[in-house]
Formats: sequence, C-alpha cells, structure tokens
Amino acid sequence: PTPVDMGEDYGEMEIQSASGYTITMENSDDIDLEAGEIVDIMGNLKFLVADDDTLRFALYEEITEPGTYDIRGTVYDTGKATWDHMNFEGFYYNIDDDLGTEKLVVEECSGNTIPEGELVYTTTAQLVDFNFSKWGSYDIVGFMAEPYLAGYDGKETDNDITNDYISLISKDMLSKVLIDVEDNRMISTGASLQLLQLEEGYELKLIQLDVDGGQAQIELLKNGISVDTDIVTSPDTYVYTKDLGKLDDVPIVVVYIGNVFAGTESDMVIIKGVFQISDDSIPIDSGYEYGEMMITSATGDKITMKNPDDVDLEEGGKTMIMENIGFMTSEDGARYYPFVRRTVGTLNSLEIELPENPVVGEELRIRVTSVGAPVEGACVTVGGEYIGTTNPDGEVRFTPDAAGTFTVTASKRNYNSASVEIRIIGGSAATADAVIALQLAASGEWDADADVNGDGKVTSLDALMILQMAVKDSGAVPEIVINELMPNPIGTDRGNETTELYNCGDKPVDIGGWVLENEDGATYNIPAGTIIEPHGYYLTTEIQLDNGGGYVLLYRDGEEVDSSIAYTYSTEGLSWQRRIDGLDTDSDGDWIYRDPTFGVSG
Repeated sequence: PTPVDMGEDYGEMEIQSASGYTITMENSDDIDLEAGEIVDIMGNLKFLVADDDTLRFALYEEITEPGTYDIRGTVYDTGKATWDHMNFEGFYYNIDDDLGTEKLVVEECSGNTIPEGELVYTTTAQLVDFNFSKWGSYDIVGFMAEPYLAGYDGKETDNDITNDYISLISKDMLSKVLIDVEDNRMISTGASLQLLQLEEGYELKLIQLDVDGGQAQIELLKNGISVDTDIVTSPDTYVYTKDLGKLDDVPIVVVYIGNVFAGTESDMVIIKGVFQISDDSIPIDSGYEYGEMMITSATGDKITMKNPDDVDLEEGGKTMIMENIGFMTSEDGARYYPFVRRTVGTLNSLEIELPENPVVGEELRIRVTSVGAPVEGACVTVGGEYIGTTNPDGEVRFTPDAAGTFTVTASKRNYNSASVEIRIIGGSAATADAVIALQLAASGEWDADADVNGDGKVTSLDALMILQMAVKDSGAVPEIVINELMPNPIGTDRGNETTELYNCGDKPVDIGGWVLENEDGATYNIPAGTIIEPHGYYLTTEIQLDNGGGYVLLYRDGEEVDSSIAYTYSTEGLSWQRRIDGLDTDSDGDWIYRDPTFGVSG
C-alpha cells in the first residue's frame, strides 16, 4: 500500500491532510521554475518551463512504459465545442514561442451525430524559431497534431540555409519536421563516433578532418547509399537539398559544423545544430481525405478540413476521425472529448551473428538481428572501417583483407548498439582448415572433415595434406575489380570518361583480351599484354559512360568477373569509386561519390 499519512513527502509535495475521500498536498519548499528547464514535482508529474523571458509552464506526466496512450483534451457536454492547443494538449504547441496553430470546432451535434460539414478543423502556418537560434526562423504548421514545415522564409531563414522563399503550403504539400535540435554532439574519425544518425535512414558520416585548415569532409548516406559529399570549413552550415513535388532544391537536412580539433586518438568535430524534414511530403490538395475529414481549402497560410459525411459518435467508445485523432464518448453519450493516440516504444538491442572460421580473402556475411528478427539499415563497422548497412535480410557482406582480431559494431537509431570480436584467419580456406586440423590434433579430438587421411583420427599429417591440396588449387585468377568510374568529366565528355580497374592480389595479372561492357552493350577489348601489378591500377577512356546513369561489366573468357555500381546520376568532376580500393561486398554501400582518385589509393 501507498502511505498517505500527514507529513509524508512525495517529491516536492507533502501530504497536508487525508480525510474522507480527499487528500491534500502542498509543496513543502519553494519550487524554482527556471527558463528552459524540466522541474520534477512528484512521481511522473513534471513542469515544462518555457525558454523565454516570460514565465510559462505546463504540467505533464512523463510516460516511459512501452504501450499505446491517448492524450485527451477538455471534456465537454455533447454539443457545440471548441478545442485548441490551450485545452487540448495533443495539438502541436511550441511553449518557448507560445505558438499553437490548430483548432477543432464542433459547430453542431445532433444527439451523438455530427452532421456533414459541422466538424471543422483549421490550422494556420506561423513563423517559429529554429532551436539552433543562428538559423533564424521558418514557417511551421501543426497538422493532425504533428509539426510540419510549411516553408522557408527568405527574409527570416538564415541565408546559409536558403536565400529563397520556399513555400510548400502554396504547392499543396507539407513535410513533417523530424529533427529540430540545438546540440553539442561530437563525431570523430574514430569508428564508434563516426556517424551522426538521422531519421528516415539518413546518416552523416565524417570521412576526414583537416584540423589545421578547420575543414571537415563529410558524406551523407541514405540506407547506406551515398547521396552527397561536401567539404565544410568550420564553423559553417551544411545543407542537403532535394526536389519535393513541384519544388526544386528544398533543404532536407541542415547541420551546423562547429569547431574542429585534434584528439589523442582521433580528430573530432562538434555538431551544434541539426534540422531535418521528411523527404516524403504529404498532399493537402482540396478534396484530399484524411480519415473522416476532407480538405476543403488550402489557401495562403491556412488549411481547412471538414467532415464530408455524418460522423456517428460511439457511446462508451472511441471514434477515430483522422490519423491518430479521435473522440471518446461517455457511456450515456452525454459527454465527449478529443484525444491523440501516441505509442511509447522501447529500445531493443541489436545482436550480431558472425560466420564460423572466417578467412582472409573469402566473402563473409554479417547478420544483424533484434529480438530474433532481421534488422534492415543497421550500420556495420569492422575494425573501425565502415563496411555498409544491412539489407532486408539483416545481412551485409564483407571480404577481409587482413588477418587478426577485430571489433564488429552494429548501430541503428532507436536501437541499443552491439559489438563483438571476430578472429579472421590468414590465407586460404585450405589454410584455415589446416589450422583447425592442427588444433584438433593437439586436443586429441576427431572430426570427419578434418580427417582427410582417413585413419580415424586427426594428426599433423592431415593438416599437411590439406595444405598440399591448397597448393594444387592455387592457379585461381587473383581478383580484379572495377574500382572507379567518372561518367561526367570536366569539359568534353567523350574521350575523357574514365574507368579504373584494380588488382586486389599480391601477383601481377595479365588482363589482355578481357572485355569491358557498358549498359548499352558497347564493348572494349583490353589490348593483349596488358598487365596490372599487385595492388595496381589500369585506366581506360575507351568505354562510354552515360551521365544520366549506367554501369560497367568486366568479362574474362566470356565469364563475368565483376560489375560496377548501377549509378543513376553524375556531377561534373566527381567520380563513383569504392570506399576502399578493392572493397567488394556486392553492395551499393561499397561505393562513394566524391573527387576522383584515379591511380592512387582513395
């Protein structure tokens, strides 16, 4: 039982009396309401205090237990009623700027039925400050209890983001605000802090830093695929733009790159602010329906929705009207209130599954799961090197080029990260089998696969025979890969479009007579006697690369040896290239789009 004796303390509150059915509590000491702070009152009850010179604060309950909850508004007798951000906590409200945009009005309710056109929802776009104040303001609109970008204001929005008026609402669309934070987050060239996780599969990767010059080379990826690279001189704002609907070059991701400095083990950069909107806009065209509501007008900065049909309120039940917004009606139908449904989740942990006895030079699959299910889009590193993100099966492929013990990490937003160690054996698979055979011989154990001698036990002779078989099979062709492509060189394209091959092996390879083929079927026969030295390069401008998209295949004696990324765009002066020379996991994540590195290690 919970004690309610007089004088009992709960947080900042003390029980003054408990008589009959009434308990009275008061604060036993002064409560300081500091601007921008969250103040604990008792249990899960807290005050949220506005970050403003004018004192404003709101009482709320913090919910951490996973589940689905309904946030309700003020209860009214069934009939005419009006709710906005002041009496319906589910609606969007910015307490710092004292800004709310949404209103829901029941203009007539006959019995438990709201007649056609009598349920009216309106919302009006307003200027709101970015949480990172240097960026100024943007136009926001609460829409169905969520914050949406209505547009960027050419005068009020910082010029580092855009100089233009970009109005989404005037083009009959909105984009959800996913992140708007002032931050002091650090990313570094070290593996564990190399990525800034964003929403919708985006992540910002730090490639390298020039501490003396105060420059950061960064890469933006979506679902593991590079979509942008840039060099930012700190402090400055990085902006990634994308076409949305009828609008070109809409800022989607905005990150403020702060100070660059050298650490003891890696170089670091401070992220001071992050803003992101969805790259999947929603329509607000007149006539478009959301649940029981239909947009009747979207003009200027105002959106209006009404019910095109009667809405029957279920007595003693819940009636959804649009997205996560609904009405709860009492058992006798005499009272009702609106609610917004929210889901509180929990952070599940990632788990990493590794293959047995991995060997240098052999492709291995790393699988990431959570609660037994595969996790798509998890970022995986091996020994501090980013190797890609997992596919829908939770897998990413990786071919190790060095033996040793390495740390494998997996991370994804809204999951607890995981890390395990992997021991990679040097040499070929046969070498690894020989090592296993020697280990079994030393331990006195037996294994049918290792007993190649067939004498019913595993000895050093078995290991020697395994190695001898490996020598007989050593005539395999060392791996040659398509390493870099430049479809759109500076100046004239034809005759300057460059394809690079790379020898991943430790022996020279004669590629004379091998064939390169583009997506149109055009081929180029590599001249006889062409040799690529170990870890060397071969460059040619004889195969045509289309600017708008394409790929290149490599053949030896009619058999496909390798294929490039199927690129879909190009920018003058930049090339598609493997992140690390020879990195080949059969994933688009192997590739990066940046300044060319032909003939040298990227």
